[in-house]
Amino acid sequence: KNSDVGPFLGMLKFNGTYVRVGIPSGSDMNFNYDYIPLIFTQKKIAGSIVTGTRRMKRMLQMTKDELESYANDAEEWNSKIVNFDQVNDVMDDLLNGRNANNWRYVLVW
Repeated sequence: KNSDVGPFLGMLKFNGTYVRVGIPSGSDMNFNYDYIPLIFTQKKIAGSIVTGTRRMKRMLQMTKDELESYANDAEEWNSKIVNFDQVNDVMDDLLNGRNANNWRYVLVW
């Protein structure tokens, strides 16, 4: 659950943005936050819907149908798992072209 966004706001740089992606479950629709970090550090909270249910189901079905292809082509699916508290380092690497291994970064909470 992300009901308390305070810890996430604490990881943001000045003028950073916390974005909630996707529609949360019914039990996780609300969140709490303190206005002070928003005001004095110019941080923002935003939301985004990635895709609709129909397209998501099509994508998941396609992935299921092609799972063996993905498994056999490991180089094409290189990923590097990093803790979310390293998101700023990851963004710096991407912005400055330091992603020589062409990793797809996976952020974990």
